Amino acid sequence: MGGYFASTVVDNKIIVIGDIKVDVEPFSFLTFQTKVLIYDPETDGWSEGKTRPENTAFINFVSAGTTTGIYAPKKVYVFGLEFSTDYSSTIQPSTWIYDPVTDSWSSAKSMSTSRTGFGASVVDDVLYIIGGLIDSEGRSSINEQYIPLGYHGTLPSGTSPPSASTVTSSHIPSEPESSKSFLTELVVVAIIFLTVGIIVIVALFYTSRKNRLLREIAKGDVT
Repeated sequence: MGGYFASTVVDNKIIVIGDIKVDVEPFSFLTFQTKVLIYDPETDGWSEGKTRPENTAFINFVSAGTTTGIYAPKKVYVFGLEFSTDYSSTIQPSTWIYDPVTDSWSSAKSMSTSRTGFGASVVDDVLYIIGGLIDSEGRSSINEQYIPLGYHGTLPSGTSPPSASTVTSSHIPSEPESSKSFLTELVVVAIIFLTVGIIVIVALFYTSRKNRLLREIAKGDVT
């Protein structure tokens, strides 16, 4: 198995999507192939899903999230930064949708920011693509909000419903660096004070015990 795959859970089955290391016969050397592997824990068996149709590039550094079917159709969303087959470092902020029921793929609106090493999470069938690395800027705290087609829940504030043929994607303001820095410093100071307090209490305890023993020895109570 390669190191650039994503995994998610649909109907208690684990779906693994990405570059899988395979042994090519008859030459017996290893290469990567883009695959969809499905693990069923009830039968302890693996099956293979349909590969993404435009398989012209490796699916590298991807993250995936699954909608539940409550507020949006149950599907797997793969947010991937793809490198072309010539191993160039071109990053494509692609978004792909895998339907495990029909075993089919479709494309959707790409992320607004090209990045790698990010995470994806789902809250009430709204997807959030958080953090990562941007080549020209380094680490990023950006949080993109993705609303899938067919969404019929209560939209988060500041967003509009998707149309029949488009998917909306918007940025959510990230937490200011100054507040995060202050919070981090506050936690560090609290830990230091707590540690010093524990040391002082322990020192006072042993000092008190030592003084009591010395008094008892002086009185002749301890031999």
